Amino acid sequence: MSFQIDLDQIEVEDRPIGPLPKGTYECTVEECILVETKAGGQRVKVTYQVLEGDHKNSKIWDSLMVVHSNPTVVRIGLEGIKRLADAVGIAGKIADPSELAGTNAIVSV
Repeated sequence: MSFQIDLDQIEVEDRPIGPLPKGTYECTVEECILVETKAGGQRVKVTYQVLEGDHKNSKIWDSLMVVHSNPTVVRIGLEGIKRLADAVGIAGKIADPSELAGTNAIVSV
């Protein structure tokens, strides 16, 4: 396998780099998937993309445990999923966390 990049052809966007400052951001839920953990649990991995402002296109990641040996960890994870569902206007039952993707939400950091 070979690897070659022409660095002269890459334009670097001038934007802040590093963690987002504390605040609220209008985001789209870019990805929301169920993944297995190394310890045999399950978590919902959420990727948000900031839609506007100085940090437009920045990513925010969240990890919400839904299967874990500690019931408090599961409760906190399920509460996070419920808050996300409420924020994007989804109620009732969901069969797959990907149903939450493609929606917009206000995210607090």
